[in-house]
Amino acid sequence: MIENRQKKYKQKSYKHVIAAMTLIVVAAAIVWGYADYRSAKGKEPHIGKKQDLLPVESANTIKNSYDVVVVGTDPEGIAAAISAARNGLQTLLVDDKGRAILGGLMTLGWLNSLDMNITPDGNILNKGIFLEWFNQIEGDSFDVHTAANVFYQMVKKEKNIDLLLGAKQISPVVEAAGPAGNNRIHAVKVVNRDGQTLQIAAKAVIDATQDADIAAAAGVPY
Repeated sequence: MIENRQKKYKQKSYKHVIAAMTLIVVAAAIVWGYADYRSAKGKEPHIGKKQDLLPVESANTIKNSYDVVVVGTDPEGIAAAISAARNGLQTLLVDDKGRAILGGLMTLGWLNSLDMNITPDGNILNKGIFLEWFNQIEGDSFDVHTAANVFYQMVKKEKNIDLLLGAKQISPVVEAAGPAGNNRIHAVKVVNRDGQTLQIAAKAVIDATQDADIAAAAGVPY
């Protein structure tokens, strides 16, 4: 009986030691991750007063043609539009989902925590437009108002982007291209909030909708 008690005591001791070691490892991982985050950001996360949402204004005039039309205002659509504009292309960024702000899933969907790619020495691997945006928010968990405002400010700063929110409907205008009869989207038809239908020619159309709405409507197989 004494031996059984000793065995049980040893088993409980081992469990306590394992639990303590697990807590130490978890705590070390949190501290290490936070240190990496601080190193990558180069500063403490700026947790400040909650921002009011900036009112998002659409362009007063929409042109009849653009070099690039980007449909969808999730982060990927915003990045595509900014990239096109910085490459000197006249760009229309348009959305028909009844949104009042930019950012889609990250802002309206509240997916506001990111899995960051950081090297052992603390450098963020994701660069470019993402990093510009990231350096203006609170960190890898951020307030959706801040994120939406930064998205809008980045778009508004580009003189080659016209933004159009509140469209009621967007559909592709397709024509046959090439001897194989492949279809090509050469324009988009936009019904604006006033019910007016605009046919906007485009050298390129980027479908940044969540469900590939434009591609599907154009007949792309899936």
